[in-house]
Amino acid sequence: MPFNAIGPIVQGSWRAMVFWHKIGTFPLYVKQQFETVMRQFFLLFFFVMLLPGGAAFAQFSIGYADFFTISASHPDVLQMGEVLKADEAKYAKEFGTMQQVFSDKFKEYERLGRANASDPRVAELEKELTAMQQELQTKADEYNEKLDAKREVLLEAFLQKFKAAATQVAKQYKVNCILQQVNNQGVSLVLTGPEEADLTAAIMQALNMPLTPEQKNRTVKFDPTSTRVAYTNIELVLSGWNQMQQAEEMVIKESDAMKLELRAKQAALSEKMNDYQQQIEGGKSTEEMTSLADEIRKEEAALDQMMQDLEVKLIKQREDLMAPVLDQAQKAMDKVAAERGYTYTINQTTSGGLSTILYGPEEADLTKPLAKELGVQGMGDDAQQQVAGKGVKIGLVGDVADMIMALPAYAAAEKELEQYSRTETEKAQARFNYASETITQKKEQMQGTLTLEQRMALENEITDLKREIEDLEGNLSLDISSKQSELYAPLLEKVQGAIDAVAKEGGYTYVLNQLDGITVIYIDEQHDLSKKIQSKL
Repeated sequence: MPFNAIGPIVQGSWRAMVFWHKIGTFPLYVKQQFETVMRQFFLLFFFVMLLPGGAAFAQFSIGYADFFTISASHPDVLQMGEVLKADEAKYAKEFGTMQQVFSDKFKEYERLGRANASDPRVAELEKELTAMQQELQTKADEYNEKLDAKREVLLEAFLQKFKAAATQVAKQYKVNCILQQVNNQGVSLVLTGPEEADLTAAIMQALNMPLTPEQKNRTVKFDPTSTRVAYTNIELVLSGWNQMQQAEEMVIKESDAMKLELRAKQAALSEKMNDYQQQIEGGKSTEEMTSLADEIRKEEAALDQMMQDLEVKLIKQREDLMAPVLDQAQKAMDKVAAERGYTYTINQTTSGGLSTILYGPEEADLTKPLAKELGVQGMGDDAQQQVAGKGVKIGLVGDVADMIMALPAYAAAEKELEQYSRTETEKAQARFNYASETITQKKEQMQGTLTLEQRMALENEITDLKREIEDLEGNLSLDISSKQSELYAPLLEKVQGAIDAVAKEGGYTYVLNQLDGITVIYIDEQHDLSKKIQSKL
């Protein structure tokens, strides 16, 4: 029975984290500026295969590359950063001029208000300041839109060059597809893969980028006859691994310590701002107030910088704490894959728990063997794990979510869910109001003369009501989620059935889901099964 699953795979929460192969690392954070345009250029999964007739599958080659490593050092992207930086400085200057006008007017408003709050000019200034505040927000949105639009145009030019270079490399090495090593969330898609199949340096060379001596000497070769693909739910395994949990606890501890430091600074600034307000009311001179306001602005700027510095520091500490743990997990992944003869292991989910694999052979799932290798309990026995044959054929499906939303029954399900959510929310709100009013009444009763037994009974009732209020939001969310699953189940089954049918008809071993971000850098589009699946819906 083939594995098939539409929807989330991860059970339980696990913080988004990079899992890297020995070929290199990727930072825990990824700049999001590439996302929008990237979606226009890259299909999200995956390989090129021929039909499995009576004989074996046709040979094919798979490579991989790291788009983010390439883009981070490409001259066009670096130049793009400088252009955007210049625009940001120009907009900041224009915006700063507007802010200064607002600040001057606000000072006038404060001065007049202290002298005579009933002065008609005070009311006029209030209206002017309100309008200016709205104008500032509108202008800020306008600047951001201009920057985003320019960023998209500049990035599109680079992506065209990148796509052409990747296609050139694919043809040069007769590679049927090139996988993106990590997605745009910084989560690895290729968990294991042969080092000689890394085409990052080759694409950089095709883009006329400078190479390091190591990159120049890298050997690139492919053995299509040995290509075998497995998959695993790495997030699920790591979420139950003791070493990972301990590392996460250390990260949380470091984060809490930084938060305490930040809160202390915030409290000091808040106290100074309160003092400023009191002095305004006390009628201090404009000169003294201006000096204090400038001091507060400087401290606000220093606090903002501190927040940025702490964020960078936390990211670095997280990387340092996670590095040995992830290295141990990578070695276990390499061992499990090598023992079973797999050349590639693909991550089954994104960091959000969405399935990248919609159809695939259960025997190629390395989740249980990996869990056993790392000593993770409660993942089941891998005694029946079989090594898959060499024949592989993989197809691509457009985003399943789009297919589900295109079903005629989807609109009705959404309408019913919306009505259910509204009704349940109203019920929860009514219960919240009742519980809150009852607590107030009980507290008032406790002000009277009561026996110890009566007082304890009231305290218990109040405690129960408070607990009920705390549970209301969580219970409401669970109820709505359960109803959503109930309504969507027939839709998911319909789409999954179509995927299964097309996969079996075409002799596909895997069918993979197209999700937002980059997964494939180069692909032969003949294995996009979206239209065939849609025709069965």
